[in-house]
Amino acid sequence: MATRQQQLQAMIRMYREETGKTTFDMNDIAEFCEIKKWRMPRAKTPRELLARELSAAAAAEYRHDPNTGRAYRANHAMNVGHGPKQMTLWFDVDQATRKQMDLSLKQQRNQVVGTLYQMVVDSERWNSTHLNEEPLQVPLDFDPDIRWKMNEPLDKAG
Repeated sequence: MATRQQQLQAMIRMYREETGKTTFDMNDIAEFCEIKKWRMPRAKTPRELLARELSAAAAAEYRHDPNTGRAYRANHAMNVGHGPKQMTLWFDVDQATRKQMDLSLKQQRNQVVGTLYQMVVDSERWNSTHLNEEPLQVPLDFDPDIRWKMNEPLDKAG
């Protein structure tokens, strides 16, 4: 039996095949699914919706370092096992223990590595199927970009 994700991927393929569209908005596909009498997801509870909003608000909060003037994220998250499932715990960066901050930064780095890995695999696939075009390059040395950004003048927003 297909997983929910595999079923959704099949619906995306069906939408593309039936409409002929190669570029699409997921809202259009959701409407397509509804028209096809696809089983719609259950609405989140008010508590789940609020928790999602709270997480977005926590992630969006920045403060300014009085020493450098740079904006830094006020809240960080870390994923931890809680019995058989994972949960995300949030903490204030200015009150974080070294262990909390280390875990959060390692998890963020792993996400970046995963994204970059997939970019390289995807570009290699595109390059292998477009041999008559200039190959796409994915530069992975971000040191110059970081150094450049660290030396940009600070604007009022930081």
